Amino acid sequence: MDVHLASRLVELLSYAVLLIAVTIVAHSNLATCIRLFGVQGLLLGALSCVVAISTGQHHLYGVAALAVVIKGVAIPCFFLHVMRRIDAGRGHEKSLSVHAALLLTAVLTLVAYHVSRSVALASPWLTRDVLASSLSTILTGLTLMITCRKALTQMLGFLIMEDGIFLFAITETYGMPLLVELGIFFDLMVAAGVTGILVLRISGSFNNIDVSQLNSLKG
Repeated sequence: MDVHLASRLVELLSYAVLLIAVTIVAHSNLATCIRLFGVQGLLLGALSCVVAISTGQHHLYGVAALAVVIKGVAIPCFFLHVMRRIDAGRGHEKSLSVHAALLLTAVLTLVAYHVSRSVALASPWLTRDVLASSLSTILTGLTLMITCRKALTQMLGFLIMEDGIFLFAITETYGMPLLVELGIFFDLMVAAGVTGILVLRISGSFNNIDVSQLNSLKG
């Protein structure tokens, strides 16, 4: 694959990853947000394949397969199952309005693009736009964690932050050895599983997964 074409594809995929993260912040339907996170995982798998084809880093094919199976399918399906079990409802129950959350996301994205202009790039695949997209995705996930009160949505924000780090790692260092990547994906599965169990327990005890309700446990 032509290097210039591959670089443009990587940039376009990074834009799509960021756009999905922003859409999740703006959307009110939790099930749709979980499915969008799955699409984000599929895009990261496609991005890994593009870098693998262009650089000859064959271990990235394994990373791409893991991203598709775990981020694109397994975690979203598990979260949807948990959501159906607890009848989580539609909304994120944000502490900020949608407009305020989007404004905060836009400001953080501008900051990320400004910061990326002053960073020296070590990899030809990590263009300044890709770096800015990865930083913006991380900050968008952080925004989701801060502004949402449902435990399941907060975990979704954490996973979006990890997607931003994944995007940066693949384009900057071509990922880590496959064994290390397996460990990271295993940790993600464990974190998602523990979150699901915790959400079920919170829902069973409080009939709600709003973490602000846990304040009632204070003595």
